[in-house]
Parts: sequence; C-alpha cells; structure tokens
Amino acid sequence: MQLENKIGLTVIILTFNEELNLPYALDSVIGWADQVFVVDSFSTDGTLEIAKNYNVPVYQNPWTDWATQRNWALSNLPVRNEWIFFLDADEQVTRELKKEIEVKIKNASPEVAAYSVRQAFVFLGRYLKHAHDAPPLIRLVRRGRVKWFCKGAREYCEVKGKVKQLKHRLWHEDHKGISEWIQKQNLNATREALAILNAQNDIKEKKKISAERPLRTWIRENIYARLPRWLRPFFHFTYRYFLRMGFLDGYPGFVFCFLHAFWLPLLIDAKVYEIKRKNSRQKAFGAECT
Repeated sequence: MQLENKIGLTVIILTFNEELNLPYALDSVIGWADQVFVVDSFSTDGTLEIAKNYNVPVYQNPWTDWATQRNWALSNLPVRNEWIFFLDADEQVTRELKKEIEVKIKNASPEVAAYSVRQAFVFLGRYLKHAHDAPPLIRLVRRGRVKWFCKGAREYCEVKGKVKQLKHRLWHEDHKGISEWIQKQNLNATREALAILNAQNDIKEKKKISAERPLRTWIRENIYARLPRWLRPFFHFTYRYFLRMGFLDGYPGFVFCFLHAFWLPLLIDAKVYEIKRKNSRQKAFGAECT
C-alpha cells in the first residue's frame, strides 16, 4: 500500500560493489519514493548487506552494459507506479530536485514520456561548474514508453513521446576515489574503441543517436573524427579547459580536463590503433601460412 507521505514514484538503483556510494543514494530517496529497488550485478563487497539494512529489495542480473541492465529492470521488477526514476549508486536526489519531480509527475500531460536531467558533477571533492561537459541524461521515465541501447561506453534512450528537461541538477559524487575512477575510464576506453571499429555496422543506431543528440553527433562525426589522431586530445582539452573555462574549477578542474578530455581520448585512439595493428598482423600471418 502506498503511504500518503510518499510520492507515486519507483526508484531503481543499479549496483556493482557500491558499498561506499550506496548509503548516500539510498538516504536521498528512502522515505520519499513509494518504491526503491536495487538491481545488483553480483557484488562481492558489502553492497547487498547495505541494501538489506535499508530494507530495500535486491534483484540480481549479470552485467552486460548500462542499457541492457536498465531494460532488464523495466521488464522484470514488480513496478507499481507509472513513473520510474533511474538513480546511479554514486548519485543523490537533492531536495530541490525532489520537489520539482513531484510537480512534474503530478502535472505531466499524456504526451510527455520522459524527463532528462543534468548532473552536478563532483570530482576530487569539488563541484565542477565548467570542466564537466555532459548532455542531459534521461532518467525520469513513464513505464512502457522507453528503451535503452548502448554504443561503446555511452547509452541512449528511445522514447515514445516527448522529452522535457528538469531544471534542477542530480548530484553526482563518487566516493570510491580517483584510482577506481581511472580503472572505470580504462574499461570505457576499451568499449569505445571496439564501438569505433564496428562503426560500419551501426547505421541504424547512428540514426537513433543523431535524433537524440544531433549537434554532438554531427560534431563528433564531421569534425572530431576527421582530425589527425594525435591532434584530437589537444583539441578536446583546449575546448574543455579554455573555451568552457574549466580553469575556473581550480586544480580539480585541471585534473579532470586532463584525464577526461586529453588522456581518455588519447587512450581510446591508442586502443583502436593497437587492435587494428594486431588484426593486420594476424591477417598477414594467416596469408603466409596459406
């Protein structure tokens, strides 16, 4: 039975070894949302115990990617509300965002199927107002109106209906530390490299991505992708640190811009180069053996 002091909203939190982050995420939604679920990818730390202590139901499913896990959650959880909010374990719903969500789901017209939200991104203990350049993320959705798909380390959402944007931001603060963050970026770089190599097979997905983020897709495919491989990291860093004034975010802003806008693109291109070189050697070896 839905309590009167809670809103008719289901919150879904995806986890894998999130014992350092999960308490903050749960504290921000317990007592506010009618339903809260944790969808776990077989964590080996204290994640499950934390969820149990909060009396939050846990469902487990092997990890493939973000999109697959979100779609699995939508298909398999006993959701009883029309509106669903996807919250990552390293995120928190602020008081201002809660109030805005309450108003939106109460007054949303039938053609509105989802709301996007921007992140307030914290890195090395500082909220990056300039250095973090990410598009709004679709997180508040109507049940049965959305489906996610993945390309590399990025996920996109197909929506049957209109998408509107929330004004207030979603607080993002990873308490695992920079070493864990770098490991995550290394995995993302591998996913991105493989996606680049398989790009010729993604014509259908390109159309979906272009529809959701037309300007970013055009810049990536018509400007960034055509730059020399060695020049891309410098281009990206210059844009993020100087043109978007990441330098105003102090030392954390410099570190983030260097790692995310210079080191990560360089790593992705290096992995693409390495895989292509390895494949060429294998083909050459195969030709010699025939």
